[in-house]
Amino acid sequence: MIAEKVASISKTQAQAELFNKQAASTEATAMYDLAMAKNLLLKHQGDMVAALNEAKKSGMEAAIAAHRTEAEVGHLSAKTDKERAQADQIRAKTPIDRAQAYADVANTHADTVGKYADVRNTHADTAHSHAKATREHIGSLIDALTPIPEPETAAAGA
Repeated sequence: MIAEKVASISKTQAQAELFNKQAASTEATAMYDLAMAKNLLLKHQGDMVAALNEAKKSGMEAAIAAHRTEAEVGHLSAKTDKERAQADQIRAKTPIDRAQAYADVANTHADTVGKYADVRNTHADTAHSHAKATREHIGSLIDALTPIPEPETAAAGA
């Protein structure tokens, strides 16, 4: 039973550490995506100026393409924010899992101490019962070995 609790606690701790590693990985990916999005945004701002000039020359197709690129950058930025939020959520959950693991260890220890106390009380009760039985047995032996005075001898002595 204790081994099961320890295994459960170890499993929970391992999961917490895995979630922590996943959060770090997700955060790194999010930071990379954000950097790429900023780079694209800066690049496309220059492209937008050129596209607007071209749009004046060739019509609205270039302006539409620039707006599409801007929308894609916005989408990528939103996706990056979502991944960062997920990383934060995993990071926030990790201490809770660790605290639960510590609580499980404490509860297992308390259960073990309580069972040890029960065993000691049972042992003390058994020793008490054994002593009482021995006392009664010796009393019975003394009673059996004590001669019973005969009524005639008691009357003659009087």
